[in-house]
Amino acid sequence: MSWTPDNELRDRFARLYAAHYHDLYRYVLTLIPHVQDAQEVLQDTSVALWRKMDSFDPSAAFLPWARQFAYLEALNHRRKYARSRARLSEAVVRLVAEEQAAQQPMLERRFAALNDCLSRLSPDDRRLIEQRYQSEQSIKALAESEGHPADTLYKRLKRLRERLLRCINMKLAEGGGLSDA
Repeated sequence: MSWTPDNELRDRFARLYAAHYHDLYRYVLTLIPHVQDAQEVLQDTSVALWRKMDSFDPSAAFLPWARQFAYLEALNHRRKYARSRARLSEAVVRLVAEEQAAQQPMLERRFAALNDCLSRLSPDDRRLIEQRYQSEQSIKALAESEGHPADTLYKRLKRLRERLLRCINMKLAEGGGLSDA
């Protein structure tokens, strides 16, 4: 297979999409709060982005461009299922989308600070946080697997969350972004 400009464009697009996938998913979740619906909207967004990749300007920022597609797919999804559930108006969804886009720089700073703070935890504390929030295990299930009372685990997680919050706020204050925290 020869390397053509089309292959180069697809490769660049795939890299940009992979780099911004989680940001795009979080954005969709602000518009479509049900996880399964948000995943469906993200899939539809991915297809739309792939189909329109030729219209992407490589000198422009990828995420704002991709968010436009996600916004439209979220509206389409809401229209499609409008009768099946109580929904927010399109005006409210538009406001949420605009607010999320405005908050994105601060969210990115907070996320970077969180990652740095997590890296400073002991391996046991980091593992506990990951088990609780990434695998979405209940505290009761975690307590049983750890052989500790659930109350002990609740208290430990509370202390860890407070410690992470202090660390994040300190990092943001060092970077001048505490006023948004």
